Amino acid sequence: MSLKNNNCPYFFEGKCNKNKCIYKYHIVCINNYSCIDINCKKGHGITFIKRKIIDKLYEKFYNNNFDNSKNKCIYPMKCYNKSCKNEHHLEYDERLFILKIFSNMNDKENMELYNKIYNNIELNNNYIIQFDNIEKELTNLLKD
Repeated sequence: MSLKNNNCPYFFEGKCNKNKCIYKYHIVCINNYSCIDINCKKGHGITFIKRKIIDKLYEKFYNNNFDNSKNKCIYPMKCYNKSCKNEHHLEYDERLFILKIFSNMNDKENMELYNKIYNNIELNNNYIIQFDNIEKELTNLLKD
């Protein structure tokens, strides 16, 4: 199979299946999961909505002791070991919530769950509408 000599339009939104992808380039964003630049054209492991939810969790619950700790977990965001005694970016419950949204592909459900648990109205359908419009534009630009 001949690959298209372009950046993958699905990779930037965290929806590329590299095993079946027809695009040649998959450049990872240096900020990846923490990137909240809706115009970023590089690849992310998760969708913009998930990254925005993570950003809100970090704003509200970031463990300020982590930065100066000598006992940092090597997986500060994605450690799901309840008995881990090391410092993490977030408390165990927030890390479990991140795992839950990682495994759910429906961003609308993820937003609703976030709002239900954390009672936050900042994440709303405007993010999905705005991102869907950018996604469609990029997909159309990179079709050929």
